[in-house]
Amino acid sequence: NCCRSAFRADDVVCMLNDHTLGLFLLDLPRESSRVVLNRLRWLIRSHRIDFGHKADFSVTVSIAFDMLTSSSVLEACEKSVQALDQDDRNSLIELGA
Repeated sequence: NCCRSAFRADDVVCMLNDHTLGLFLLDLPRESSRVVLNRLRWLIRSHRIDFGHKADFSVTVSIAFDMLTSSSVLEACEKSVQALDQDDRNSLIELGA
């Protein structure tokens, strides 16, 4: 639901595996992508859900992104998120900047 409210109708959101979403922001410059993805991070963090007998539970998300210039972009993004320390959650990682 957070993705639906943050992206345009032409953007693509897909599930890559159990813990990974793929986002394709079409015809968007790097600077605008950074703003949109930071907004998504904030929306997810501020969204409250009922979970585990807690009425005010929230989750965090780390996002790695780059311009789609080769087939290895996804792999580089996955590796950068996996390399995050537990204390570095809820990060925005900009590759290739």
